[in-house]
Order: sequence, then structure tokens, then C-alpha cells
Amino acid sequence: MKTAPRFLIALAVVALACGCSKSSKSDKGSDKSKTAGTAGAAGKKITLPSGVAIQDLTVGSGTAAKAGDKINCHATGWLTNGKKFWSSHDRGQPVDFNLRNPGGVIKGWVIGIPGMMPGGKRKIWIPSALAYGSRGRGAAIPADSDLIFEVELIAIR
Repeated sequence: MKTAPRFLIALAVVALACGCSKSSKSDKGSDKSKTAGTAGAAGKKITLPSGVAIQDLTVGSGTAAKAGDKINCHATGWLTNGKKFWSSHDRGQPVDFNLRNPGGVIKGWVIGIPGMMPGGKRKIWIPSALAYGSRGRGAAIPADSDLIFEVELIAIR
């Protein structure tokens, strides 16, 4: 039952992020308007307690993604020097993956994607410790690299 504590931690991070944001009068009573770290408005960069920073570029609609969900998305990843190391757009098709760690994606995605809704686009800054750390990932991602992703959530499956 090691996944239950991780899920609860991820859920707590999302709850904290939502609780720390300002909400407008039009947001009250609407669960759909809230995303992790935002109050339904694109634009503001927010650093979460984990060190992951998020900025909603476009807010989607519908049910928000949560840790453990299987999602379908387009994403592009860059090193902090601006070098692109991967993009589903370059491959011409979105990717499916389980929003969990271990066994799914890097921890920074498990922290940075919950709260997104289909149609939403988010920029996520991930510290090395929540990405590939000291091991890096082949020649494309050197050891101890902070990463930047732009993620477009297409669907929650």
C-alpha cells in the first residue's frame, strides 16, 4: 500500500495549491473553475510547495485530472537553456500515460498536471530532483537538469 500515501501527498499538494489561490466572485460554487494553483484564470505563474512551478496558458473545461488518472496529451520539453529534448508534436501524435510515479511519469508531472482540464494548456517548471535527478536521461537530458514542459491535456481516460 505504498501508493496510497503518495496519492494522499499529491492530493494534499493540489489541495494546498487550490487553497492558496485567490478566487473571484464568479468562481464561488463552481468546482470546474479551479485548477491546481489557479482560480480559473490563465496567466499567473505559481510555485507549489514542492518547488514545481505551473502557469496555465489556457484553462480547459470539464473534470480535472488527478494523480493516478490515465491521460492523453501533447507535450514539449526543454532544458532551461532553451534546448528542446522531446516533443509529441514532432512525432505527430499525442501520448497516453498514467499520472503516477513510480511506474508512470516523473514526479514533477504527478505534481504539476493534476487540476488541468481537457483543452487546457500548462507550462510546468520542474526541479531536477523531481525529474531525472543526478542520473539524467541519456544524452538528451544531462544529470541534474531542471526541465520545462508545455503540456496540452487532450483527454482523461
